[in-house]
Amino acid sequence: MNRKKILIFTPVAIGLIVILLAVAGAFGSGEAEPEAPVVEERAQPIRVVKPEVRTLPRLVTYSGSIEAWEQAYITAPSGARIEKIHVDEGDRVRRGQVLVNMESANLQQALVQLDVAKNDMERMRNLLEIGSVSKQRYEQAKAQYDNALSTVEMLQKNTELRSPIDGVVTAKNFVEGEMFMSAIQAPSLLTVMQTNPLKVVVNVSENYFPFVKQNMPAVIRLDMYPDRAFAGRVAKIHPTVDPGSRTFRVEVRVDNSEQLLSPGMFARVELNLGDVTGLFVPAATVLQSPGSTTYYVYVVEDGVARRRNVEVGDRFEDYRLIVDGLPEGALVISEGTGRLNDGSKVQIVE
Repeated sequence: MNRKKILIFTPVAIGLIVILLAVAGAFGSGEAEPEAPVVEERAQPIRVVKPEVRTLPRLVTYSGSIEAWEQAYITAPSGARIEKIHVDEGDRVRRGQVLVNMESANLQQALVQLDVAKNDMERMRNLLEIGSVSKQRYEQAKAQYDNALSTVEMLQKNTELRSPIDGVVTAKNFVEGEMFMSAIQAPSLLTVMQTNPLKVVVNVSENYFPFVKQNMPAVIRLDMYPDRAFAGRVAKIHPTVDPGSRTFRVEVRVDNSEQLLSPGMFARVELNLGDVTGLFVPAATVLQSPGSTTYYVYVVEDGVARRRNVEVGDRFEDYRLIVDGLPEGALVISEGTGRLNDGSKVQIVE
């Protein structure tokens, strides 16, 4: 019986002994594990530029809408009947031209009263000359005539509606025979716009308020005329700044003798606010931290890239003005910044 048990358990015992000896050999040998090989950081290829002192024009561009130089709303007394409309939308009109005739019954009645008052005044003048009436009676007759004349002149203005400007009829809201009733949808009988010249209205940042001057040249561009630039001049500078947008309104006059432009068109206005001298770097070298107003550049120092925060000014086309934080002789990394961190090894390539 005992011999049979020994034959069964001997292999298990041998296995345990082998495991114990292996463990003991590992801890008792005194030999250190081999260290992992050190991988040396590879220098990133980059290109650099040096900041330069330049004198560049301060060009700013703002978008706006083209508007009529002047706009007139032709109206009449509410409740008056329209007898004749002499123009239609798109017609060109001259200042003083009769555009609409309104119902003239009141005018005709006033003309009769004016004729009566005139005759009475002249009769009183003749009687005054021969001493048959007092001067006071003549003055009363003259006052009645003057009142009648004023009434006729007022009714003529409300009956013969004339254009106060040269321009184009851009809206016709009523037809002949209707009663004129002003409403939000139709506040006037006709709308007349002066389309030469025109004006482009833009909202300019308050930072440039001291630099925008009356009669300053401007360049107007439109997407529909990609190869054409229109010359303009600053015609009006509004004296107040909008506290919400921190901008002020500027109106730029532009000639439209060729009739290529129309009110409502979208345009861009470029203003030259004078030359600026300062330290400039290519705009692409200036980076911005996400979600902040911090700007920085990478510079090369002792073969590594170093991040340097900078204070920036305006952008001048492809260049950015550096106000502070960068010496004139620094090597600013212009290509390869996407692979860099502060302290990355770099190698300048031509």
